[in-house]
Order: sequence, then C-alpha cells, then structure tokens
Amino acid sequence: MKPLLADIDILSVLKKAQLFSQFSDDQLKQLISFSSIDSFDAGQTIIEQGKKNDKIFILLNGHVSIYTDDEFIINLNRQGDLVGEISVITKQLTSAKVMADNAVDLFTISSDNINQSGQVELKSTLYKLFLDILTEKLTMTTKQVIGYQATTEELIVKKQELADSEDVIQLKEAILQQVLSSMSDGIVVMEKKGQVLHVNLAFKEMVGNIEIPDDINCWPQALGFYRSDEKTHYTTEDLPMTTIFNGKPVDSEEILIKNQIIPEGIWLQASSRMLQSEKNDEQQGAVVVLRDFTKKKLEEKALIKAKENAEATAKAKSDFLSVMSHELRTPLNGIMGMTDLVYRTDLNEEQKEYLDTIKTNSENLLNLIRNILDFSNLEPGKPDMIEELFSVQECIDEIMAIYTLPAEKKGIQLKSSVSSQIPVKMNGNRRGIMKILRNLTENAIKFSNSGEISVTATLKFQNEAHIEMLLAVEDMGIGIAEENLVNLFQPFSQLDSSSSRSFEGVGIGLSLCKKYTEKMNGEIRVKSEVGKGSKFEVMLSMRTTPPEKQGTKVAPEANQSSKLGKQFSQKHPLNILVAEDNALNQKLIQKILEKLGYTPHMVSNGREAVEANRFNDFDLIFMDVQMPGMDGIEASRIINKEINSPEKPKIIALTANVSEEVRETCLAAGMSDYTTKPLKINQLVTLLEKLHFQTH
Repeated sequence: MKPLLADIDILSVLKKAQLFSQFSDDQLKQLISFSSIDSFDAGQTIIEQGKKNDKIFILLNGHVSIYTDDEFIINLNRQGDLVGEISVITKQLTSAKVMADNAVDLFTISSDNINQSGQVELKSTLYKLFLDILTEKLTMTTKQVIGYQATTEELIVKKQELADSEDVIQLKEAILQQVLSSMSDGIVVMEKKGQVLHVNLAFKEMVGNIEIPDDINCWPQALGFYRSDEKTHYTTEDLPMTTIFNGKPVDSEEILIKNQIIPEGIWLQASSRMLQSEKNDEQQGAVVVLRDFTKKKLEEKALIKAKENAEATAKAKSDFLSVMSHELRTPLNGIMGMTDLVYRTDLNEEQKEYLDTIKTNSENLLNLIRNILDFSNLEPGKPDMIEELFSVQECIDEIMAIYTLPAEKKGIQLKSSVSSQIPVKMNGNRRGIMKILRNLTENAIKFSNSGEISVTATLKFQNEAHIEMLLAVEDMGIGIAEENLVNLFQPFSQLDSSSSRSFEGVGIGLSLCKKYTEKMNGEIRVKSEVGKGSKFEVMLSMRTTPPEKQGTKVAPEANQSSKLGKQFSQKHPLNILVAEDNALNQKLIQKILEKLGYTPHMVSNGREAVEANRFNDFDLIFMDVQMPGMDGIEASRIINKEINSPEKPKIIALTANVSEEVRETCLAAGMSDYTTKPLKINQLVTLLEKLHFQTH
C-alpha cells in the first residue's frame, strides 16, 4: 500500500541517504524550506528528453522508469533514489525521459531557486551536494555505474550490464570525459600519488587558457595561485590538490588566479573530496572542484569598501562635532562662568533681569550643543554606555531643581513622584536616564502654556535580579496629531519646519531619547491628543543592588553661595595647579579659586603642567583635555608615571566633551575624576570638598 504523503518525514528520508549524511539538521531543514514535493500520476512525464532540467528529484514513494529514445532502460523504486542530478550539474540538455509508473511523490530541489535566493549557506550546501555526486561518478572501481541521467552511453551500461571489465572501464572513462567536459565548474582529478590525471576545459579557461604544466609543483607560479590576501603565492604543499592527501580537504577555500593573461585576476572557491574504492578501504585519488565566484567576491569587496567609507565619514563627522563642541563651549564656558560670578555681586533689579536673559539663552545654547554631540556619540559602533550605582529619586530631584523656575515663568506647575517601592539605589546608566528626563521635561515645558507637568517613576516588576521601571513625563500642552506620531522620534524631524514656526530647536531631542532608551534595551512610547497634552513613557530594566549596599537617600545639596569666601580654603587647604590654554577660561577659573581663598598656579599647556609638577607638591591639578603642544591626556600619563606613590596629585579633567569614550580615556590616563565645561561655582565647590576629603 502506498504511504500517505503526510506520513513521510522528509528530514528522516534525507538523513538516511548517504549523499545527505554530511549535512546538519539545520542545513537540511533550510534545504527543505527552499524545495518542494511534487506529485505525478501514472504515465505522466517527469523529465522530458532533450529539454533543460534544473531540478534534482528524490523518490519518496512510487515507481519511475527511464527511457532513451523511447527504449526502456531501468526502473527505480527505492525511497531516496535520485533522478536528474547529472543534467543539473552539467547544465546540459537531458539525455533520457523519466516517467511515473504509478502515483509518485518526489522531493524536488530546484538549483535555480537556490541560486536566486541569495542564501550563501544554502548555495554552499548545493555545491557540496554536486561535489559528492561528481566524486561518486569518478570512483573508477565501482562495478556498476550509479545514476542514470547522464548520457545515453551510461544508460546503456545499466541495461546491458556488461561483463567485460575492460569494456566497462573504457565506457566509464568516455562517460566521465563527457561529463567533465560539459561542466561549467573547473575540475582537477588527482591520482593517489599526487599526479594530475585530468583537468577539464572549464579549468583551462579559468586560468586563461595558458599551457598547464604536467608537474603540479609549477602550478603556483605558472598559473598564478594567490592566497586571499592577493599578495602571497601558494606553495605546492598548500594547494587544495595536495593538502587533501595529508588529510586536510578544503571546503569553499578562496583562491585568486592572476597571471599575465588575466592580470585583473579571477576568484575561485575550491572544494576537494577523496576518491575511494567501492568498499571505501583504499584511496584511489582525489577530485578538486573550482567554482568561479568573482562577481560575488567583487560585490563583497565593494560592500566592505562602502562600509569602510561610511565608517570613515561617520568618524570624520564625529571628530568634527567633537572639535566644534569644544570650540563652541570654550567661549560659552567663559560667558556662563563670568555670569555666575556677576550674580554674586551687588546688582539692581534691571541688571538681574539682563543677567537672567544671558543665563537662560546661554543654557539653551549649551543644551543644543550637548544634544548635537550626544547624537553623534550614540551612533552605531560607539562604545556602550557605562552602568553605575545611582538613585532615581536624586535624578528626578535634579530635574525639579533645574526646571521648576522655567516652568513657573510660563505659569506651569512642575510636579514629581517616585514610587516608594523603587529601591534607593540601583545599577544603570544614570547619564542616559538624565538625558531622557531632561529632553522630555524641556519639551513638555516648551509645548505647554499652562496647567501641570508631572515627572514620575513607578515600579512595574521586581525580583532578586532586576526591576522594571516606568519613567513618565506628562503635560497638558498642545498635544500631537495622530498622523505626526509616526515620525516623532526621527532625527531632525519637526512637526512645523517652516521658517515661521512657533517653537525653536533642531528636532533631535526626542530622537536622542529613543537612542538612549534603545542603548539601555528599553522601550519608549507616547500617548497624545491635540489640545489636551501628551504623555511620554519609558520602560527600562535595571539590575538591583543588595539592600546593604543601597545606603540611604541623600538630600539634594543646598545652595552653596554661603560657602564662598576666603574661609573656604582655610577649611579645605589645597595646593592647586590649573592647566588651561584659553585665556578667558584661565581668568574664570582663577577668579573662582581666588574667591575661595586659593592662589592657583596657572599654566597654558600639558608640557608646562608636567614641568610645574616636577618642582611643586600639588594636591590637585585641573587639567584641560585639549591643549596645544601636549594635551591633558598625555600630560596626565607622564605625571602619573613620574610620581608612583599615594602622595601624587589628584588630576581632574576639564573637558567640553562629555562622552563616555572621553571619560574612559581620562580615567585610563590616570585622572581621578572629570568635570564638564562650562564650570559652575557650586559644581567646583562640591568637587573641592570631595577631593580635600580624599587627600587628607
């Protein structure tokens, strides 16, 4: 009784066949996914003689018969028998007709489908399959020719079953010569002693139709066999034709053929197989198949070149943005620092109003510069963000401290809440979370004119290893139309890009939020209604910290204006060196330190800093990162190398570039910490207190 097609396990059928035993289950499943099962009724033609055939058929059930010129040759009825394989390999018209004797089911592999699929691994599987079929054909000691869809002569052999071994061998040689000559792949057949028995026409054409030496030792130089580096010649011992006899067969090894006839070269993929006797107990030789894949190789090289160009362009852009950030922030540092100093003098209301305007616009410009630099630093290939122990409550408190006043100026009430279930401390990227909260809060204020804005953190899930936390910023502003939500997180996208638009900005704030969220493997989403407001939600997964390491909540630092004065240096005595090349920044830092009672030693570059440190016992060095002559990174390395003791000075980086990459570089150079420009008085006071504690 014929088995039902549904009852046939195709994978099991293939695994039982010797031809497919070399492949893994995954490879066979991929082959199956690109193949089909074809059914034929009794008397129906499967392969037509003299027609093109791109399919290999594997018998699942039923019987098929083979005819040449309408003369019956042989009947096939075993599960796993192959039909049509040689016509596919040689790409020649078929020499026989195949018909179904009864209802037949065939597993059908289409070489055209596989070659057009673009699946490299799948094409490699087909290539190996062809190579094994060819190897089987080339086994000269087999007394019965296997297969039938090759040539008329081979089919006659099957029918007549000639007894005369000499006649069989001669006939086989004729068949194989015809098969090898008709193949588009290059074929080299080796005798077991390493002598070349045969090369086909395709191989001769591949090497430029130059004369092929009988001695294989001459091949590397005469034919131009080069390794994949395109410079090194093969040695005779490394050729695929010889390594196989040392137990090292090759599989899709890349070879460049380049000589005086083909100076531009062609790329070949070589695979080798042993030829053995019918009982597999004696090696009879080897066959090497070489496939032209020049087009594919050139495409790969073009893609690599394009990728390298894209990476070089991205690096140039990133470097440019980094330099521009430094150049823009340097004068801005001076403006904001001096404004901060002026605030601490006696001012009338009109002067305070003018300073408020300068301060607000300076901070807006600084935030814009930061966003552009952050956008560059978050491109693919940049270093991952660094995790640290931090408090979500402290992050939101900082947001409230920064944005409460700007919100109140627009008549908006800024509120916050943090779930009591959220741990006091957790491991995550504090800087990334602050960037997200800052941008979302700034946007909420920008697009609101009244009502409330809430910044919240709630716990969604927690176990011993991690928590899932939802950050949300909700406003009662103008809202966003549904059709605009799709492009909301695209870089440089603005809902109103006209020159008369009501809101300023370059349109990268929300894109940065999305990039930071994705870097932290989180998800960002938005709910909005025109005229009623928007709610942005960011779901993040954080690693938890044992309670004993969490500590207690620290209240936000109070205003430190009261700490300014000569008495500060008396309470926190430090001998300070400042290395800063910009005259305005030098003046700013010097003025701040003098107001605190210090007399800093000032130098203009890294080399001067190294020299000054050799003749002074500094407790603290403020080191600008980018300086002419010798930068701060190199100067820090030298200072740390020259003073290898606990008494060496603490080095603090002064940098306008706040990327994680720069932070890593500073720490690797032996710097203790870093602070960003523009330098603020309260920020500097906190840092000095911290370092005085560490050095005393």
